[in-house]
Amino acid sequence: MTKVLVRPSMPKEIAKYDRKEFEENSFQKSKKPKNKIEHQRMQAAKKSELILREANDSASWDKIFENTLQGEINFKTEDDVAQQIKKHFEEMTEGAAEDCVLTTNFGKWAKAAQGFWFDKCGEEKGQIKHAMGELPEFKIKPVVKAKRGDLRDMVLPGGGDIRTRLWASMSVKVNSLAKWQKSGVFETSASKDAMRRLEQFALEEGELGEHTWEDISDNEALQMKVEISFLLDSFERKATYDTTDLQELLKTITHRALKKRQNESHNSVRRQFGKKHLST
Repeated sequence: MTKVLVRPSMPKEIAKYDRKEFEENSFQKSKKPKNKIEHQRMQAAKKSELILREANDSASWDKIFENTLQGEINFKTEDDVAQQIKKHFEEMTEGAAEDCVLTTNFGKWAKAAQGFWFDKCGEEKGQIKHAMGELPEFKIKPVVKAKRGDLRDMVLPGGGDIRTRLWASMSVKVNSLAKWQKSGVFETSASKDAMRRLEQFALEEGELGEHTWEDISDNEALQMKVEISFLLDSFERKATYDTTDLQELLKTITHRALKKRQNESHNSVRRQFGKKHLST
C-alpha cells in the first residue's frame, strides 16, 4: 500500500474556462468589417463588452469572497501529516500554528477561488468534496504491480520501445545544442544537462545505454561517439560545430529502430492471433 495526495475538487469544465470558451466571443467570430468605420465601431463595442465582463467578474468575486467562511486550520491529532506540519511550523516560528493569520487568510482566499471557478463553469458548489485552503490529505492505495519481463521489450504508444525513445531523445539534445551554439547561448542549466546526458550516452553508461548501442553497426557507433565528442568539446570552448552529419545519422538510426520495433510488434500480434485462431 502507498499514500497518494488527494487533489482538490475542480469543475469538470475548468479546461474550457481556461480557454475562455464560456464567454461570448462575438467580436472575433463576426464577419470581416466592410470599411474602417465599421471596424472602429466593432472595436469600441468589444472594449465595452470587456469592461462590462470585468466588472461582472469583479462583482461576482466580491460576493463569493464575502460569503466564504474563514474557518480555522484543523490540525487533527490522529493525522500524522497534519501533526508534522504543525511541529515544523512551530519549530520555525516559535509560535502556535493555529494563530497564523497568513495561513488562515490564504485558506479563505483559496476556498473563494475554488467557489469562483465552479460559479464561472456553471457547476454547483455542492460538488466540492475536497476543498482548497485545507491541510493536505492523503489516501491509501495499493501499489501498482511491476510489469513482468524485460522493460526494454515494452512497446510504447506509436510503436518502438525504450531504446527507440532514447535514440530520439539524444537527437533532440543534439539539435538543441546546435541551436544554442548558433545563438551564442552556452551557460544555461538546460545546455549543461544536455551535455551531461550526451556524455553518459556516448560512454554507454547504464544497462539501457549499453543495450541501445547494439542497434547499430560498429562503424556507426564509432562515428557517433567521435561526433558527440567533437560537439561537446566545441560547446565547452564556446565555439560552433557543424552537426549536420551527426543529426542525419541520428535521424536514420531512430527511423530504422522505430521501423524495426513496429515490425516486431506487428509480427507478435499476428502470431498471437494465429495461435488463438488455431485453438478455436
